Amino acid sequence: MSDHVLGQWNPEVGWRSHLARSRLGLQWVISNLRLQLPKAIVLWAFNLEGCLTTVHGIKIRIAKGDLTPVARQYYVDTLKVLGFSVREVSQGLFDVELPAGVTLRVPEAQLFPLVEIYGDNVYLVEGIDLGGKNVIDVGTSVGDSTVFFASKGAQVLGIECLPSIAQLARYNVSRNRLDAQVTILTKRFVGKPSNESNSIDLEGAMAVGLMKSVEVLKLDCDGCESNVILNTADQVLNRVRRFLVEYDSPPAPMIHKLDKLGYITRRVGGAHTGYLYASKRAS
Repeated sequence: MSDHVLGQWNPEVGWRSHLARSRLGLQWVISNLRLQLPKAIVLWAFNLEGCLTTVHGIKIRIAKGDLTPVARQYYVDTLKVLGFSVREVSQGLFDVELPAGVTLRVPEAQLFPLVEIYGDNVYLVEGIDLGGKNVIDVGTSVGDSTVFFASKGAQVLGIECLPSIAQLARYNVSRNRLDAQVTILTKRFVGKPSNESNSIDLEGAMAVGLMKSVEVLKLDCDGCESNVILNTADQVLNRVRRFLVEYDSPPAPMIHKLDKLGYITRRVGGAHTGYLYASKRAS
């Protein structure tokens, strides 16, 4: 497995985000845990899964989807330190102004992915020309990643299985005047063709988007990633130039298959959660 980076990582953005979170994290712990944990020695860490504090050697995690008021404020403050404008428009719903004039409306549970995508550059596409190229965004969610790719000029097919979330994604796409570049399907993404009307596989998605090839396939579908890569036919996978995978299961089988198909792979994260990047070897 090679340590190949798909695009040029932006150290200024990455370190700015890291330092902001470290400082805010320490403030967050001191101000919000001191009443429950008097005289505790508190250390702060942050990883891909959310907030992680260590108190007297005991790890306390706040996962992405489990936002207490304190965790929500932490994410809001982090986005503000990164230079983004954050405004709560109704209970638990926020408008966030991001780089390049992008504005997204997101529920509180989706504040963390904005830090990942727009603060940490987890998709590693800086320096890659996406203008006019095809992107399939599996796990569109509220459109944060879809708008990210489209704002870089890509033609994006977004796939989201939850109708209410997909509707908010369409709102965010329209709000940023990207309708001409984006199509969002409310479907469940699967590894093998299915007769279910509410499901779609990779080859079917390419057919819907009239795509002979795909520049980027982003997979963040809460565990379906392995199923998709392991069960999709080789000749279909070979039509994808780059994979950006947020995995929730051991990535070794996916890495093995992509390596065999001639991709250069890189894993960032742990044994069960993290990011897997793969790109075609130069011919």
